[in-house]
Amino acid sequence: MKGASVLMASVVLVLITVVASIFLSGWMSTTTTAQTDRIKNDTETQLKCQFADIYIKNATYNCNSDCAAGTAHTLSLTVVNSGKKGVLVNTMYIRNTTGHVTALLLNETKTLNVGDMLTVQNVTSTSCTGINNTIEVISMSTITCPATAYDSIQGGDVTYINC
Repeated sequence: MKGASVLMASVVLVLITVVASIFLSGWMSTTTTAQTDRIKNDTETQLKCQFADIYIKNATYNCNSDCAAGTAHTLSLTVVNSGKKGVLVNTMYIRNTTGHVTALLLNETKTLNVGDMLTVQNVTSTSCTGINNTIEVISMSTITCPATAYDSIQGGDVTYINC
């Protein structure tokens, strides 16, 4: 008879099984380590941020009676740290009724300690025509815990001055 002997076929089959097991073991080890690290990091972030929270007490938009570019326009938010952990803030976001989002950076990153109330401002000299009385929502989130410590205020609750 021609062909491989039963012994030779068994050896080849066992060899293929061992090699496949080695590759599968390496893949499982790498995947398990990566997933464990990801879960560990997510858990640490959630535990670190579970007591962080802010809220926007009020918002004022001052057009200085002129929406033209070159005129100072000021957005002021009073933000309160209502959580049990200090947080950092540096950006306010305005979404107008057309869906356009404008990010307004503060001059510096501000620290908001537990129980603190802070008035943050952004002064811009660009035209306020796209913002004036068309604000749908103003929002702010923290740098340290953006997924849990954030708040927004509806455009109808914004006080417009000289617009």
